[in-house]
Formats: sequence, structure tokens, C-alpha cells
Amino acid sequence: MAARVGASSRHGAKKWLASLFGEAEHASASSSKSVAKERLQIILAHQRGSQVLAGVDLAALQQELLECVQRHIKVANGANINIAVKNEGHLDIFEMQVPVDGEKTPEGRKPTR
Repeated sequence: MAARVGASSRHGAKKWLASLFGEAEHASASSSKSVAKERLQIILAHQRGSQVLAGVDLAALQQELLECVQRHIKVANGANINIAVKNEGHLDIFEMQVPVDGEKTPEGRKPTR
């Protein structure tokens, strides 16, 4: 005996398959497009940032800025310091991330590490 499938069941199955494959492909393509766009923006910002810092001794700059920060704020022991140049609209933004302990130091004196 063959089972008989009603029209509403076929429509439901067809709709389910369309949503499973058709819309998923569209969502996936849209998601892939946004990921690719974001990656391209990151690459372009990085290239632009490298032009801003061309010829700059980053190690010396990092050390000088760290010493300046240490005169005012206690830096975390073994801190991993990151330097980046980002582009936001028409501005190039220099960013330095320094983990701190949150304690102020007496002005003009270097804190103990």
C-alpha cells in the first residue's frame, strides 16, 4: 500500500525545503559578503596605518610612550602593549593599549614594577 500525501503536506514539505536551502543560501551569501567587506576594510585600514607609521621606530615610540604613562599610572606587570593605527572616516587614529593596575603614581616619579 502506498501512502497518500495530501496537498497541504506537499506544500509544507516544499516550503520547508525552500527555507532549508533557498533562504539559507541567500543568508549565507549575505553573511559572506559582509564578512568579506569587513576583512577588506581591515586590510585597507592596516595598509593606511602602515603608511602613517612609515619610517617611525615603533620600538622607541612604544618605550617613550610607556615611560610617559608610567609616570602617572602603574602599569600591570608583564603588560602586553599593543600599538595600532585605525581609520575612522577621515581621521587616522593612533591607539596604544596598555594594561594598568589602576593605581596613580606620584607625579614625575617612576613606579616600581
